[in-house]
Amino acid sequence: MKCKRIFCAALAALLLCLCACQKDGAQSVPETAVPSAVSENAETTLAAVPDSTAAGELVLPEKSNGAPADGKHANGAVQSQSAATQTGTQTPAAPAPAVTQTPVSPEIPQTQTVSLSVTCHNAIAYGILDNPNFQGVVPENGVYFDSDAVEFSEGESVLTVLKRCLKSQKIVYSIGADGYVRSIGGLAERDCGAQSGWLYKVNGELPNVSCKYYTLQAGDCVEFAYTCIKGDV
Repeated sequence: MKCKRIFCAALAALLLCLCACQKDGAQSVPETAVPSAVSENAETTLAAVPDSTAAGELVLPEKSNGAPADGKHANGAVQSQSAATQTGTQTPAAPAPAVTQTPVSPEIPQTQTVSLSVTCHNAIAYGILDNPNFQGVVPENGVYFDSDAVEFSEGESVLTVLKRCLKSQKIVYSIGADGYVRSIGGLAERDCGAQSGWLYKVNGELPNVSCKYYTLQAGDCVEFAYTCIKGDV
């Protein structure tokens, strides 16, 4: 019986100790553990913030590679802003002034003069007028055309000027495509012999080219003459 009382007393004392320990643990949590953790975190946070925070400036910690903490590339942001600024302020290029071109009038060839004669004195001497077929066709004085001031344009040939003059006097002619003169005023080659025909001279000389290809010069003296035998012109 005495042992049972001692056991009960010891059990009661143990329970009281347990209750007291539980009360002490519950009170120590708000007083020590929580404030201590908050205090340590607060100190850590304050230690991490630079001194400039106190002046109202927020400085983001930089990464080791120089990029901002938010992960955006600083140069990219600056370039975007610069591009936006340029786009917004770009002035459109002014249109090029219209160029006024003065119309160029075509050059008018200068008119110059030469002398031109078309004669058949050798045919008259040959006796062409004795042939009734040529009476009233060949001029008795042997001159079809004679002028000291025949106008021509620069670059014209002897043949071009000859045709123009004969047409102006309504004198018929027959000239080949190569410029060979077959007949003038009804008087043709071989009418006064096998060697007879029309020749031309420029400044007293017999050119070695067709009159179609001889280019005139100002002041030239051109003669078309009918020949009966070699050397009479």
